[in-house]
Amino acid sequence: MHASVRAGTFVMQALWTSYSPIRSLTVRYEFDVAGARYSGDRIGFVGYSPSSVARLRTMYRTGNAVTVWYDPADPNESVLQRRAAWLLFMQLLVGGTFVLLGVVVY
Repeated sequence: MHASVRAGTFVMQALWTSYSPIRSLTVRYEFDVAGARYSGDRIGFVGYSPSSVARLRTMYRTGNAVTVWYDPADPNESVLQRRAAWLLFMQLLVGGTFVLLGVVVY
């Protein structure tokens, strides 16, 4: 996907905590493209650990300026962080290693 970048405004955040250690951070940001206002609710492409959620809460505060990456063909598709987290990379690396070992051993 080709992505374009725009300045936006962070609108709100809410932390949802369940009885488990998993936490969810709900966000909303707004940005303008060609005179039209769009909003988004996606921080990144992967989930975040509880410690990452705490860090994100300090990074994204209501009213702060943010950088928004969006699809120029469909600005409704937007994200604040384009990079996948290192955890996703590690999962793919470890999973790929086990697949290769399984093929070699078999």
